[in-house]
Amino acid sequence: MKVDKFIFEDELENVKNKRTQEYLKEVLSTYYNHEYRSCIVILYAVTFTDFLDKFNTLAELYDDSESQDFLVQYKDKRKNDSTLYSALEKDIKEFAKKKGMLSDVELKQWERLKEYRDYCAHPVVGSEFELISPSSEQVRAHIRNMFEAIFLKDAIITKKIFEEFLSNIKSFYDRNGVENFEEYIEVRYISRLNPKAKRDFVKNLWKLAFYIDEDEENKYRLIYYRALIQIIKSDKEEILDFMREQAAFFNGHIRYEQIIVEKADKDIKVYDYCAVSLLFTMFSIPELGEIISEDNKIQLGQVAHKNVNYLLLARALYDSEEEHVQDIINNLHDLNFCFANGLLLLLWKNRVMSSNYNDLIVYYFFNCMGSSRFNPDYDYINWTYTGIVSKALPTFSEGQLCNLLRQITYNYINANIFPDMKKQILNLVTEKGYNIDYSEYDIDITEYGD
Repeated sequence: MKVDKFIFEDELENVKNKRTQEYLKEVLSTYYNHEYRSCIVILYAVTFTDFLDKFNTLAELYDDSESQDFLVQYKDKRKNDSTLYSALEKDIKEFAKKKGMLSDVELKQWERLKEYRDYCAHPVVGSEFELISPSSEQVRAHIRNMFEAIFLKDAIITKKIFEEFLSNIKSFYDRNGVENFEEYIEVRYISRLNPKAKRDFVKNLWKLAFYIDEDEENKYRLIYYRALIQIIKSDKEEILDFMREQAAFFNGHIRYEQIIVEKADKDIKVYDYCAVSLLFTMFSIPELGEIISEDNKIQLGQVAHKNVNYLLLARALYDSEEEHVQDIINNLHDLNFCFANGLLLLLWKNRVMSSNYNDLIVYYFFNCMGSSRFNPDYDYINWTYTGIVSKALPTFSEGQLCNLLRQITYNYINANIFPDMKKQILNLVTEKGYNIDYSEYDIDITEYGD
């Protein structure tokens, strides 16, 4: 016998509308108490309250004029004593269908439930004048149908909501840039999306961010992949499982356009190219490396080796962070580019870089003076410490700090930033309780900078 894996209590947690949740608890209570006639009557009634709440959500939160007009008319008709309740039911059903909330099959299931509700609510009797009652299996089927057709759906996946989402995030970006962007989409959209809607959004955003190379999409690619990252993280395990199942789609049409990077250019914009945007997305969610195909990884690896900043984003192409760090160190001089200050800060801010990358920062600080980009003067030392090293230093382990102290030379002692660096190091040692003997190093920093 096939096991029905649809567990009402589990699915109840996925119903967004809290009032509907409470009503459905009553539905399930009558079902488990074998009060099948009552169960059907209540279930049918809850379908209407749920739809009215959905219409109200569209009207109030999303300024949907059609929903606003419908609710005004509905309230006026309800006040009219001559209006039959069946007419109100019909209006709700027709409007739900118009808004795309129901398929033809789902509407037929709803009508079938109405037939059962009529039997259960009216004095319909059998041959022995007994009240007709549905079976347990019939009631269970109706409950499940209504969960899937109505209760588990979110209002905002109707009304072509993805198109509305795109329009709104573009307008937000045009007005505000990316400041508070994640907070905006979380409150207004992501927190209200059900699992199916999230999966649909992921596929659509993936296509816009990585498959399409057109002026309009290039302009907004930054917010496409940032929204994508936010949605995946909101329900990571389930969405990644979905992406694994749909791996062919997510490996289908990635754009590997010609990437032109000026020599010594550290003003890197991740969103300039589809493939680089994908590298950033994969760095933010390393598990995506399990989904990207090997042939795409090869092409992404070629992209990554065009610029040290691209290579910095390519963590998901390596078996470990240590292997990733070592490859960056091996390629720093050959690539001959600077780290982008803003990119590093963004990676640390979003906690996508671990302390394993501190060894890379130390190497970069002390070993890239020979690059054609870097003049062997104090400007580079000052910039690198202020923009990069000072941000990472609070996360240094004792061993990483010793590695830094071991490489300090007089160039660094004489730089403008040395007093700040010295103070930060001494404070870190005190706060962490590290056992550091400064006299063991070629340069004892405690003897300088006062």
